[in-house]
Amino acid sequence: MKTLTVIIILASSICLKAQIEPTGGFGGPIITIGQIDNNAFVTVGGGGGVILNHRFMVGGFGEGTVSNLSPKEDLLQKHYFEISSGGLWLGYSIPINKKHHISASAFAGFGRAYLLRNAYESYFDNISYVRPTLEYEFRVNRIVGIAAGLAWPLYADFDLPYYKPKALSKPAASITLKFGWLQ
Repeated sequence: MKTLTVIIILASSICLKAQIEPTGGFGGPIITIGQIDNNAFVTVGGGGGVILNHRFMVGGFGEGTVSNLSPKEDLLQKHYFEISSGGLWLGYSIPINKKHHISASAFAGFGRAYLLRNAYESYFDNISYVRPTLEYEFRVNRIVGIAAGLAWPLYADFDLPYYKPKALSKPAASITLKFGWLQ
């Protein structure tokens, strides 16, 4: 029985290796613009990944806020809101033609949300979210691509005095520059 199990595992890994082939890879900056309490919310970061079989993408990302947002509540007006996170990036791309692609991807992020003022009056909590994204990508050539997308982040529960997951779980737009081997 052990021999049969070893043979099945080896045969599966050989078949899997024959079917999955790296065909490219990329990395570059990501800018996301969202909304919190009718205020613009901007995150800047970077990400990249490996392209498998000309369609699938597996990679990672990291990002942080660059907006200066303060709660409207009187006791917290001198605080400012900040998020930093990173995680796994999975995607699937459908080529329309050689230069134009449509892709669907999901960012699974983990990090921290902060409501900062000073060392004595600051709050923070761990966050996790999934951000499904639909993108249009224009490939300038095999090395440079520009993607514009729409996303809807879904944040899990976290505990800060003013901001709640529902305030951050709103539509967002993104721009991604991709540099690498875009086959």
